[in-house]
Amino acid sequence: MIRCKSRYGFYDRCIIDMDGLETRGGTIGCDIAEDLDFNRAEILRKCEHAEPADIHDAALKELWS
Repeated sequence: MIRCKSRYGFYDRCIIDMDGLETRGGTIGCDIAEDLDFNRAEILRKCEHAEPADIHDAALKELWS
């Protein structure tokens, strides 16, 4: 899971780890995630608000840094 540290994030979770029900029926939208085609590795590498929340994503971020 990737945490979103943006003050505009939903429940501190990146939208690539969410579904429509978790936004209470609203539309999930994140310009950065959309621009990066929802690619986890690219989001971790390029998004200043993305923070890995598990060992798999932490390893991905370490590889790309």
